[in-house]
Amino acid sequence: MGTVYKRKRSKFLWIQYCKDGKVYRESAKSTDYDYARRLLKVKEGRLAEGRSPEINASKTRIDQLVDLYLESYKTNGYRSIERAEEFADLIRQHFGHLRAVELTTEHMRQYREKRKAQKVKDSTINRELSSLKRMYRLGMEQDPPLVYRVPKIPFARENNIRKGFFEYKDFEKIRNAAAPHLKVAITIAYYTGMRVGEILGLRWDQVDLKDGILRLETGTTKNSEGREVPLVPDLRQILEWWWLETKNTYPWCQWIVHWKGQRIQKIRIAWKKAFGRAKYEDNVFHDFRRTGVRNLVRAGVSQPVAMAISGHKTDSVFRRYDIVSHQDIVQAGEKLTRYIQEAKTNTQRIGPQADTPADTALAQGLEK
Repeated sequence: MGTVYKRKRSKFLWIQYCKDGKVYRESAKSTDYDYARRLLKVKEGRLAEGRSPEINASKTRIDQLVDLYLESYKTNGYRSIERAEEFADLIRQHFGHLRAVELTTEHMRQYREKRKAQKVKDSTINRELSSLKRMYRLGMEQDPPLVYRVPKIPFARENNIRKGFFEYKDFEKIRNAAAPHLKVAITIAYYTGMRVGEILGLRWDQVDLKDGILRLETGTTKNSEGREVPLVPDLRQILEWWWLETKNTYPWCQWIVHWKGQRIQKIRIAWKKAFGRAKYEDNVFHDFRRTGVRNLVRAGVSQPVAMAISGHKTDSVFRRYDIVSHQDIVQAGEKLTRYIQEAKTNTQRIGPQADTPADTALAQGLEK
């Protein structure tokens, strides 16, 4: 039976354990009793498995955990590798010189204050600290473990829930102000609710103009599941026009959203320019995703079919996800077409030059 104890001349706790009459003693390199007890259990567990007790995770530096974190992203082929590298650089810069056991809540509080002074949002800081938590978890999963516990990380409460969406007239105004390649991306986003990353990864071989279907392949979406999206007439017309433009000028280009035949990774600059020309201020591109789902629901498309098209997935929807058929997708496209056509008609009818019956009656009365 092992024990955790305090030596008189040591500021750290010590652990003691034994096997076959041999006693092992070592410093836990920490004043945290929970950490020392966890370390003791790990040591005893290794001895029970017949493995060597000579592990000194107290020497692990956060730098090593950062390397492990980046390696996991590269090994698994995660698409957000660029974002992970940004987080890794920040963690290495602020905590890389520390040993993993030395990281305290005070260190993280100072980190948060420093980042807030740089006008970084709480939501972004939370993502950065979440990456630090992930680094520790990966360290615990190693054999032998590089760390024996994940530090308690204080996360700020986030209040960044957006409620924005685009009405049809707003969509048209922004699309008319956008560069050609952005027009295509905006149109796809408005009618389908697809994520920007999914849109930028679309290839021409995923478009079936004959059947009016856009196919997202397995492994290319956020949840790695493939799906089908209907093409309403306006979207189909834009894609046909852009396909002809692309094939005539850049016949080798396989990407739908491209700049001079080259794949586009980000559209932030083009989006800001279009938004400025359209004189809008408070919407982001992701609001098109909310708009797409809203249009589907208002068009009368059932929730499981709408979620299948947009790629949203919850426990309740997941149980019914497989019953969504190809015909459901086609019917959803027909319903959405009728809804958009009505929205266009109403927009034209309520134009600035249109006279209401009340206006006409008033004018006739004045003439008399």
